[in-house]
Amino acid sequence: MSSIASLIASRSSFARCGHALPAAISQTQHAASPLLSGFGSAARAFSSRPLWKGAFVDAFLQRIKNSGGSLNGRKIWSRRSSILPEFVGSSALIYNGKTHVRCRVTEGKVGHKFGEFAFTRKRRPHRAITAKKAGGQGKGRK
Repeated sequence: MSSIASLIASRSSFARCGHALPAAISQTQHAASPLLSGFGSAARAFSSRPLWKGAFVDAFLQRIKNSGGSLNGRKIWSRRSSILPEFVGSSALIYNGKTHVRCRVTEGKVGHKFGEFAFTRKRRPHRAITAKKAGGQGKGRK
C-alpha cells in the first residue's frame, strides 16, 4: 500500500511520462468504480481486474440491473460476467456448454463469476470405490 501511496505522491514523474492523474485522488482514496463498491474489500483485494475499470458485466445483465428487473428464470450465456449485489435473492439459469444449470444467487457469491457455479464436467467417482461400496467385492470375485 505504501508503494501505491508513494506513486500517487510523485505526480511529477507521471507527468514526465505523459500520464495525467486527476487532482481529486488523494493518498487514502482509490479510483474504484461504483460497480465494485458493493463487493467489499476482500473482492477488491483479490481482483485481477484493475479497480478503475470495475467489474465486468455483460450488456444484457447491465440492462437488467439498470431497469431494476429480476433475474429469476433468465437464461445466461455470459459465464464471464460478475455477480452484482443487485442480483442477490434471485435464481438464474447459467449455460455450462450443454444445458442451463439453475443457480441461486446468495450474498457469498457476490463478486464471483457466474461460470464458477455451473460446472462443465460431470463428477464421476472412482470405479473401484463404487464397487467396494456396492457389494464389498471387487471385479471378477464371488
